[in-house]
Amino acid sequence: MYTDSRDRFPHLYDYARNHSLNFYFHNDDDPRITKVGAITRRLSIDELPNFWNVLVGDMSLVGPRPEIPEVLSLYGPYRDKYLSVKPGVTCFSKITGRDHLTKLESVLLDIAYVDQRTMTTDMEVLVKTFSAVVLGRDVRD
Repeated sequence: MYTDSRDRFPHLYDYARNHSLNFYFHNDDDPRITKVGAITRRLSIDELPNFWNVLVGDMSLVGPRPEIPEVLSLYGPYRDKYLSVKPGVTCFSKITGRDHLTKLESVLLDIAYVDQRTMTTDMEVLVKTFSAVVLGRDVRD
C-alpha cells in the first residue's frame, strides 16, 4: 500500500460507517495497493513478517486473524470468543473464500475454528492454506 494511504483515501478507512460486519474488507481494484503490493499480496509474500510474530510467541500458525481496533469494535457478541485464542497467520476464513468473504462471514468461520480447534484441524488448515497460496485462490488485488 501507499505509505500515505490514510491521507489519500480516508473514506476507505472510515469503518464507523459500517454499523455491522456485513461489508468486504478487501475491495476490487483497491486504489491503495501499489503494483508491487498487488504482486506481494497475490503471492502472500506480505504474510512473511507474521512468521517472526509466530517465532516470538505473539501469534500462532493457525488461529483467527489479528484485527484492527476500528473493525474489532464492530464484532459485538463475537468479540470475546474471537479474542479468546492467540491470533494466527491462517484460519478457516483464509482457506474458505479469503478476500471474497464479508467480514461477518470471516468472523463466523474463525469462531467455528475456535469452537472446534484440535491439532488435526490445525494440520488440515495448514495444508489447505499452502494449497490456496500456491494456487493464488480468492485473492483480490
